[in-house]
Amino acid sequence: CTALEQVTGAKNVEALGEMAFNGAKALKTYPLGNKVRTIGKSAFSGCSSFKINKIPDSVTSIGTWAFNSTAIETLELGSGLKYINDYAFTYCSNLTKVTFPANIQTIEIYAFSHCPKLKNVIFTEGLKTINEGAFTGSIIEEAVIPKSVSAIGTGAFPSDTKLILLNDKLTNMGG
Repeated sequence: CTALEQVTGAKNVEALGEMAFNGAKALKTYPLGNKVRTIGKSAFSGCSSFKINKIPDSVTSIGTWAFNSTAIETLELGSGLKYINDYAFTYCSNLTKVTFPANIQTIEIYAFSHCPKLKNVIFTEGLKTINEGAFTGSIIEEAVIPKSVSAIGTGAFPSDTKLILLNDKLTNMGG
């Protein structure tokens, strides 16, 4: 389905399965309705024309590699998410900004790695863990880490990122 450009009439879909549109290079958008709960592993991986600005609040799970190598530029994650899976948004070469909801507790390993234009991340209170390499390969200059964060993994941010820690009781950094 590499030539598939558009999907319509999918507002009642509750789950996008594993590799649903994997490699559909021409796919530009998909109507993620308010009923979708899960986006499976590699669902949009390699959809190099695909853009989305907001993950609906109904989504509770995004699989590994789900949006790998897409054309997403700015992203607001919905309030239903509690964690961002490994490599979920890796290699999104146009991604510049991500806004995280209060429900996010964990950003898994390399979730936003190798996004060379990613400069702006907005975290909210409630986030607990930012895992290894989560933002490696980005150009984030400064990140305000909420009080709720207790662990930041090795290489979670580029080495020159200025981290503003609001929690003086951070228990695990870089390990």
